[in-house]
Amino acid sequence: MFLKILIENMRGLDKLEVNFKEGENPKVLLGPNGIGKSTVAAAIAWCLKGVTLKGNSKEAYKLIKDDHVPMTVEITTD
Repeated sequence: MFLKILIENMRGLDKLEVNFKEGENPKVLLGPNGIGKSTVAAAIAWCLKGVTLKGNSKEAYKLIKDDHVPMTVEITTD
């Protein structure tokens, strides 16, 4: 189970930290357009599988917001 996801320099985000409550099993991310819901899904796909949401590892460079700053995705599990 995920406890925390930290995303830096990915797509439209400078930095986003999503904390999940221990013992709960989140299933849905809700929010207005442009808030970063798809970026969270893309970060999970990249971190766990090394691919974009479309399943392509060769286009991963498109996920990086700023080429001069490393993209970071950290997932903390229990």
